[in-house]
Amino acid sequence: MWRAYDLKLRLEVALKSLHPKLFETEDALEVLRDEVRAAREVTSPNVCRLYDLVEVDDRELVSMEYIDGFTLLDHLKQKGLLELKEANEIASQLLAGLEAVHEAGLVHRDVKPENVMLTRTGRVVVMDFGLTSPSGSGSIGGTPAYMPPEQARGEATDARADVFSAGMVLAEMLSAERGPDESSRQTFWEEIRKEPPVLPESPWKPILSQALSPDADARYATAADLARALEEVAFRVEGVEHERPYPGLSSFQQEDAEFFFGREAEVEAIWKRLRHSHLLGLIGPSGSGKSSFINAGLLPAAPDGWFCVRMAPSTDPFAALGRALLPEL
Repeated sequence: MWRAYDLKLRLEVALKSLHPKLFETEDALEVLRDEVRAAREVTSPNVCRLYDLVEVDDRELVSMEYIDGFTLLDHLKQKGLLELKEANEIASQLLAGLEAVHEAGLVHRDVKPENVMLTRTGRVVVMDFGLTSPSGSGSIGGTPAYMPPEQARGEATDARADVFSAGMVLAEMLSAERGPDESSRQTFWEEIRKEPPVLPESPWKPILSQALSPDADARYATAADLARALEEVAFRVEGVEHERPYPGLSSFQQEDAEFFFGREAEVEAIWKRLRHSHLLGLIGPSGSGKSSFINAGLLPAAPDGWFCVRMAPSTDPFAALGRALLPEL
């Protein structure tokens, strides 16, 4: 995987090298091109956008959205078992991404923690399409540990295959008490494959049990159905916070970042531009949320090595700048 700058699109992209076996023949290459064209139609903030299939030095590369973040697996290794609230936030976005894939008539077929990215703004992004049509005729396989039985047998797959794999990922988020190493992950995979599956004790347990059924007909039919089941549990869980996230007529402040959501992709786009621009204006009518966007969106997501100061207009801007910088320096 390489990070690059697309001169035509004028944005940063990631270039992924594809295995030569995927384009050994012209027919195989044409299938791959069809899959990339289909995947390019999926436009969701929770799905890594594919741009094109390009050839460089006789190598086929997929050009895709550059995601500045870390994998869910890295997050689990650092934090271990996730609190249900955080797990639910990740799950809702992961399943929203899969639903966008399914609505396009595609199946991911390789959902696993390594293929889920988390950004500094809290956006969850589904990566690395193992895409195929519902008939299961795709050219890219999945990862055995996360495959449903029908996929492992080489049978046709549909959205329910991704529901199974997503169930594996959700169960792993609640199981990695000390951070998943290879031996503990192997044990986890073996326990999940038992009949009935050995699942972590949590309000999600009956839902995960259905999502992980070896019988595809017994699972949730879509990622959206699984998401709705999780939402119902979230509303019933004792101790769920009932804070009012809306600050009334005042703007969101930096301490309100937890409640500022839905603008993650825009926040990331601004920070990407700030790496190249010396001056960037944020313009909009009064009341459109500019202050909230800056205070609760941009500032909490500042990359490492950046610090921010806030200044108000004044008749002596250089003195105001000095007063703002002095505490930081």
